[in-house]
Amino acid sequence: EAAAALAELRVQARIDLDEAGSVRVATAFRTDLTGLAGQWLDGDRKVVPPDLALDGGALRLWALASGRWVESGYFLGLDPEAPDTHEALRKALATSGLPSTLLTEKAGGPALRVVGRRRLERLAELVGRAPTGVAERTWPAA
Repeated sequence: EAAAALAELRVQARIDLDEAGSVRVATAFRTDLTGLAGQWLDGDRKVVPPDLALDGGALRLWALASGRWVESGYFLGLDPEAPDTHEALRKALATSGLPSTLLTEKAGGPALRVVGRRRLERLAELVGRAPTGVAERTWPAA
């Protein structure tokens, strides 16, 4: 799934699942991504870039990496090892026109839950059609 989306961008990647079931994406070292990677780090700590704009491409990759339907909402998974990023990502998602609810691990998270017909339509519009190999039932739709 993620490999197909990355292939669309002409990025060769290895996709693995760790022991906890989290998706890990590995690519060869790419100098064109070092600046982007650096924006997400403050020393050894993961941070959200202050000017993060979640456009369709970013949301598409997020949905591929950790998106899923749960009841009547769409969940976008968050890094459980970087809880300081959760609220900033919720705010960035809201700025993209997608207000969401921050869910804790006890509630099925950590994740951001998008609910409501208009919001789900907006998410589906931003991410576009499901990439080849991705089950339609797992992809954002209104």
